[in-house]
This record gives sequence, structure tokens and C-alpha cells, in this order.
Amino acid sequence: MASVGVITAAIKANVKRIIYCSSMARYGSQGTPFKEEMKPMPVDPYGISKVAGEEVLKCLCNTHEVEWVIAVPHNIIGPKQSMLQNKPPIIYGDGKQIRCFSYVDDCLSALLKMLDEPTVVNQIINIGPDEEFVTVREVANLCANVTKYNGAFVYAPDRPREVKNAVCSSAKVRKLLDYKTTVSLKEAIEKTCDYIKQQGPKNFKYYLDIEINNAKTPATWKNQMI
Repeated sequence: MASVGVITAAIKANVKRIIYCSSMARYGSQGTPFKEEMKPMPVDPYGISKVAGEEVLKCLCNTHEVEWVIAVPHNIIGPKQSMLQNKPPIIYGDGKQIRCFSYVDDCLSALLKMLDEPTVVNQIINIGPDEEFVTVREVANLCANVTKYNGAFVYAPDRPREVKNAVCSSAKVRKLLDYKTTVSLKEAIEKTCDYIKQQGPKNFKYYLDIEINNAKTPATWKNQMI
């Protein structure tokens, strides 16, 4: 509903182009790397809502002759995130889930080019590195090394409906927008950690109640372990 409201307001304001940020969750559990021509097959409520937003965007923009672009960022990380809580990392499942992570500045460089580039109109475009695939366990080790955490990790059961492998192809964004990965994952974690040290760590806050609390709800959520 928020997406519908924003898109409607933008069209009423006579904007030329709307750039909608979707999610890798749109692809679901299909084979990797995810490519833009794949049919969306989301398996979780978040992915389903993102695809619904895409369809609303296309419908309203095509009706009112407004240009649209669907950007699909890949796990954006960077300064202003919460870290340094002095708590053990929680790893769901075996930690072998494969992901890629995008430094925020690399994503912004592509998004800003989408404002004026004519070749991206009415296109779906992945944004993210496709040269540094990493497991969740490897990410946890990188974070532990950078933050000097020497404790044990906490392993929890798989999160319900979590996709095992989610990595994309970035061939299209490189071709259309000359996208480049300028910050490695290790550098991104170091930059994020340095920022938090300068600003001072903030306590993690639970600001929403669990909507469905039953036997299927992960204990890490119910017991507020983060």
C-alpha cells in the first residue's frame, strides 16, 4: 500500500520517470545466477510484496505514460547499519547459504545513472557484485575478524522459507550503466565497522511485535536474541 501511495503521488506530480527498488527475493529458489529475464517466483511474503509493487508500478506508469525502471539491489551493506553489539553472531541452518553483498556507494552509483540514462526505461536491472560469492558462515568469520570477536557462533534452525542460494548476474547493469564493484566485501565490513566506532554503537531495538507467534516462529525472534 505504501508503494501504491508513493507511485500515485509521483504520477500526480507529473514526474518523468519512477525508479522502483525491488529485491533479489523476487527470484525465489530458481537456479543461480539470477537473471532479469527469469519469471519472478517469490517464496516468502517479502518477495511476494515486492513483485506486487512491480506490477502496480508497470500498470500505473504504462497507463499514464510515465517511464519506469525496476532496480534489483543485492544485499546492500555499509555505514549506518547496526553492529558491535558484543553478542555472538546467529547463523541459521548450516551457514552454507550463498550470497553476495553490495557496498552502498556502488549501488548508488548505478541508481543515480538510472535517472537520465535512456536505455534503462522499462527495464528490470540487477545491481550487485557477481564476482565475490560468499557463504553466510564466511561472512560471519569476516565480521568476527574485523570486529575482533573471539567468541563462539550461535547456530539456529533454518529460517522458514529462506532461499538457500541467492546470487545474481550483473551483466546487464555493466552493459547499460558501466557498473563496477569498487569496494570488496572485506573493505565494506571494515568501512562499516569504522563508521560505527566513530559514531558510537547503538543498541538494537525491537520496534514491532511478532505478528504470528506459534511453533513455526523461530526462537531467535520470539526470545529477542539479536
